Amino acid sequence: FRWRTVLTAVALIAAAYVLIGEISKVDLGSTLRSVNYGWFAVAVLGSAVTYFAAAENLAAFVPKRLSPIRGFLVQLSSAFVGLALPPTVGHVAVNARYLHKQNVDEGSIAAAVTLSQLVNVVTTVILLVALGLLTGTGLSRFHIVPGADILIAVAVVAAAIAILVAIPQTRARLASLVWPHLRGIWPRALDALSHPMRLAVSAGANLLLTAAYLLAFFASLYAVGAHPALLPAAVVYLAGNAV
Repeated sequence: FRWRTVLTAVALIAAAYVLIGEISKVDLGSTLRSVNYGWFAVAVLGSAVTYFAAAENLAAFVPKRLSPIRGFLVQLSSAFVGLALPPTVGHVAVNARYLHKQNVDEGSIAAAVTLSQLVNVVTTVILLVALGLLTGTGLSRFHIVPGADILIAVAVVAAAIAILVAIPQTRARLASLVWPHLRGIWPRALDALSHPMRLAVSAGANLLLTAAYLLAFFASLYAVGAHPALLPAAVVYLAGNAV
């Protein structure tokens, strides 16, 4: 077996173990029997809209016309990849492969994927701050603060990167690997950013994406009889998405 096959199998087993452990804590049968199918249908609709919005977000920065139906199906497939990989990693990999199959050049692929993810992060953080202020959480009283162990881990990673960059041989190796890609991305990224309409389409698609995710989230909760306060639950959801 190749290492990739072994690691994939281990990841799937770990995911299944965690999922089974969570499901075993609830009476799943009685919960499913009492599901409100009206809200369940709304959740499915909201979920479907997210794939369309994600496809439009990516297409906004691609210098050629892409099929919205094929884009929808690609985003749907990336959701399955996210079951075995960190969601953003699988999403980026599938999108890059999709654009490659559409004969988009490598520089444009990197620029489109990078900018679409960047706009997604910016809009998510802005919405998180806005909803935090609306709920009275405020910037000064956010309780979503990393613990000491996370801060120590970040400091260790930053120190390791600083040490590697300080070594001339490693720095030269990194420059030879990274710089050619950055040099190819930069002109295309500037070209994409110079078109306000592309940014507007991407921002609109991301707002639709977030709204559809929240709709699916709340409809799923309502379908099983949970009725949380809307704004605080939205803050929690957006915070998790940002992380």
